[in-house]
Amino acid sequence: MEKKNKKWKANLLLVNENGFSRKDLIPQDKIKFEVTNKRKCTGYYAGIGNRIPCPVYRDIEKGHQCFSCKKKDIYTGYVRGINGFDTEKRFSVYLVQAGHSVKVGVTRSEKLERRWIEQGADFGAELHSDLSSEEALKKEKSITKTKGISQSIRKEKKVEENEIKILEDVLDKNGYNKKIVDLRNKTIYSNTLNTNLKRKGRLSGKIDCVKGQIISTERISMVMTSGKVVQKPVQRGLEVFS
Repeated sequence: MEKKNKKWKANLLLVNENGFSRKDLIPQDKIKFEVTNKRKCTGYYAGIGNRIPCPVYRDIEKGHQCFSCKKKDIYTGYVRGINGFDTEKRFSVYLVQAGHSVKVGVTRSEKLERRWIEQGADFGAELHSDLSSEEALKKEKSITKTKGISQSIRKEKKVEENEIKILEDVLDKNGYNKKIVDLRNKTIYSNTLNTNLKRKGRLSGKIDCVKGQIISTERISMVMTSGKVVQKPVQRGLEVFS
């Protein structure tokens, strides 16, 4: 995901036995490939922004990392809240709405809007800022436990029509007087996904909308699950969405 002329543009990060490559996702460009149930390891982060391909391009049964790469990844401990590798950075706790659902999350304050866009959110609100990673993760956990707000939104929920009132109601109900950011026009794409959502099979047609890990054409919306192998429908070359 990158920002050009004040709007965000997405790309597919692919990995094969030779390393990483990117495919820009431009509105109205034609796209044609098949998402399979096969999985390959997508590598690991050796440092912030320093992604390394899996040395053996290993087949895996689930997820997107083999055991060896997951063990090396600097984010593995951070996600579990046991590794303060990024203590010099400051973090924010936020709420986002996608479709009719609202979730709580944590990210570095400097990449707040980008994170919202990466998740396919329609609206976002920053609750707390300037926190250490440990402080932010504790607040996130507390909000889930005491206020019942989930830390995830299923992809199926993201194709639903969106209304700003849902996030407004959640903020009001929990005593948060925070500004809501409308994200629907911050990308170069249409803001409406095709409701015919698939997790595998053939995706072909012109790109209309990209929200998070979902690519939508005039026919269907396809979930681009990290680690799944994609292949050309005719030429059986393999690459993995990362």
